[in-house]
Formats: sequence, C-alpha cells, structure tokens
Amino acid sequence: GETKGLATHRIPELINHLIIQLVDGKPADPKTFLANAILDSDDADLGYPQLTRHVSLMAQNMNPTLYRKLCCRRTSTGFTLDQAIQTGVDNPGHPMTTSVGMVAGDEDSYQVFAELFDLVICQYHDGFTKLHRHVSSMDALSLKGAVLDKLYVLSCRVRTCRNIRGFPLPTQCNRKQRRDVEKIVSGACKELQGHVGGQYFSLTDMTDEVEQEKLKAKLLFPKPISSEHVSSRISRDWPDARGVFHNRDGSVMVWCNVLDHMKIISVCKGGNMRQAFEYFADAVNGLSVAVAKLGHEYMVDDHLGHITTCPTDLGTGMKCSIFIDLPKFHRHEEYRSVLNKLKVLSRPAQGAGEDDLPRTTQEVYNPVRLGL
Repeated sequence: GETKGLATHRIPELINHLIIQLVDGKPADPKTFLANAILDSDDADLGYPQLTRHVSLMAQNMNPTLYRKLCCRRTSTGFTLDQAIQTGVDNPGHPMTTSVGMVAGDEDSYQVFAELFDLVICQYHDGFTKLHRHVSSMDALSLKGAVLDKLYVLSCRVRTCRNIRGFPLPTQCNRKQRRDVEKIVSGACKELQGHVGGQYFSLTDMTDEVEQEKLKAKLLFPKPISSEHVSSRISRDWPDARGVFHNRDGSVMVWCNVLDHMKIISVCKGGNMRQAFEYFADAVNGLSVAVAKLGHEYMVDDHLGHITTCPTDLGTGMKCSIFIDLPKFHRHEEYRSVLNKLKVLSRPAQGAGEDDLPRTTQEVYNPVRLGL
C-alpha cells in the first residue's frame, strides 16, 4: 500500500529529478530551491495552460502528462517551462502559418526541457532528431552559382544568430548580464577590418535624429513590441545595452541584444547572392576570432549546432533570402508547388520590412537551418 502511494504521487520521480537539479544546477540556496520545486510539482495539474484553440508546434506537442513531467524543472539560471512556453500560450498562432510557440532562456534549456523541445525541433526542422548531428561550412569558396538575374531579383540577404556562452539568452538575462554581453559584442565588432570593418552605435547614446536616420536606412531594428516578443521578455529595459554595428556602406550589420546576443546580417542590391554570402562569411568568421580573442566562445554543440533563443534558428541559424519580383508568377497555381520542391517559403516583402520595394515583391527564403 505504501509503495503504491509513493508511485501515485510520483515521489521517486520527484526525488530523482531534485537530486539531478541540485547536482547540475548547484543553486545558491538549496532549501529554497527544494521548497519551490515541491510546491510547483503539487500545483502542476492546476497550472496546465489552456491550449484548445492553439496551433503552434508547442501546442501540438504539449499534453498534461508532459507538462506535469517538466513543469517543476529549472535550468541553471532558473528558467522554467512556463517561461519557455508563455509566448505560445499568449499567442495561439494561425493555421496558415507555422509558429513554434516556445523559446529558450539559456544554453541548458534544450537539455532540461528536451522532451518538448526535441518534438518541436523534429517537426520544424524536417525530421531532425536527437540522433542527428549538425554539420555546416562557412567557406564562401564552396558556394556554386548564386549570381541571379537582377532583372527579377531586387536584393539578397543572409543573416544568422550567435550567442555568448556563459550568459543567459535575452529572454532570461538581467541588466548586468545584458550590459556585459554588449561589451563583448561591441569589442568584437571593433576588431573587424577591411570591407566588413565599421563602427558600433549604442542605442542609449544615440540621438532621436540619428535613430530615425538609421531606421529609415534599415541599419537599425525597432523596439520589439509584437505580442510574441513581449511574451518572450526580450523587450525588458529597452533600449539599455542594445546597439548596432555596420560597415561603411551598410552592407554588413550586427544587431546586439534583441532576440539573440548577436544577429549578423549581410545585404546586397541585385541578384549577387555570392557577394552577400562572402561578406556574411567574412563577418561571421571575423567575429568568431574576435570573440575568442576576448576570452569567450559561442554557445554551440555537435547536435544542435549554434544555440539560439528560437528553435527555428538552431544549427547554422542562417536564413538566406532573395527579394524577387514576379508579378504574375507568384499568383500562378504552380507557384506553391515550385516552392515546395525547392523546400523554401515565400511571403510579401512588406512583411519582411522591405516597404520600399514593389508591392508584388516576394521574399523567398529557407525555413530549415538545422542539419544544413
């Protein structure tokens, strides 16, 4: 009878989990940690979110049993399951678009909440499972072709995300940690030379006039005010410790402390994707060396590649976009089948912040970045 009672209340499972968390997380106050974990476990059934009208990948894979299993876990920085899924709880999503519905708070999140993250990652990244390993190359010389007809391709863009090991992600970091990250990022940017060399501008030191100029020139990011971003907690303390680096002609940019510690972007007018990638690779490789020179390294592992706040950006984190104007073809019935064969997606350019392009312009890009 006593053994059955222990099993009913999941006492062995809870004790085993608490021991693992104590050993791995080394909380500063073990007694408070244990008390909070036990209280959270008791309230698990009452805390299950309302997801009946939700269509995100998180909502599709979440269930009461899985929630009960994960809800009392905390990462080494204190990040919880409820924090990870809050953006997906607040934002039901739309059946015509693919939304993930969850974010990571630190490098540990993908292990601590692996039972849920693995399902979402597999579903989004074309069947990528925990048995796969991520392999990538930033060698621009290995790129074939990639010079497209500028009559139709108006511009090309390549971007990726990088995060500094030892710090929480923007969804979880505090003010001091965010400022420390900015010091590393701005210091690394100053090391870039040649065609990717430029200047770092901190938002806190920027006048309103300069900010508006850079926003108009698309060198700067606006404050993240969407409900998805607010629920992810990345807008806290804005604009403290945020900034942008760009080279002289604005073809290379590094945005600091938005969704990730760094967002590295290369843009090129016309159809020369090769040049966009070459500049991109030079910036990415140069920053990697500079970060190491400062005594730091990126969050990266053999399985998931580069660790990012959003699971969609895992792996290379690289999104390659072309802005193409085919006024008649994008309305043709065969357009979607061509996209499916190429494993790319398309959306209006205005939705990608390219409001000055013709209204018929489409952004065509790769959604899968893990395992490529």
